[in-house]
Amino acid sequence: MNIMVSGWPEPLRPRHCFISIVVLILLPVVGNANGQIHVDADAPGGGDGSSWALAFQDLQMALDAAAGGGGDEVRIAAGTYVPSVLSSPPDGRSATFQLVDGVMLAGGYAGFGEPDPDLRDPALFETRLSGDLAGNDIPPFGNNGENAYHVLICGNTITSATILD
Repeated sequence: MNIMVSGWPEPLRPRHCFISIVVLILLPVVGNANGQIHVDADAPGGGDGSSWALAFQDLQMALDAAAGGGGDEVRIAAGTYVPSVLSSPPDGRSATFQLVDGVMLAGGYAGFGEPDPDLRDPALFETRLSGDLAGNDIPPFGNNGENAYHVLICGNTITSATILD
């Protein structure tokens, strides 16, 4: 005797359920369709990184999104970015950017508000990762008592797809 469930014979029912589960599991991790996460300090706030108009203003938010499966390439517009992740217990000088395994981090993009935001020219659109947490350093090496110990760490990156450019 074959039992019909929603038009599916009993022998096919488990396969149907498996497909539904797989789709539900994959949906939350599919981020930007092209795998890109955008960061621009000049973009309007509250973005999700899915485009230049919706770019994250904070690089750490983009790295967190990439670590959660939201993309495999972080595009960073011109500007200066400082780390915002603090250790526990909080110590501002321990703030650092952590590269994400399998993710390309690329700066030098024109970014939000430019005629071609995807134009990449690192000499023209300089992107800086800085450890000057207070933004108050003066030459030669003054006011650096609050600077981060490490601006960027790549300790848990094991694949060749992890790129800093």
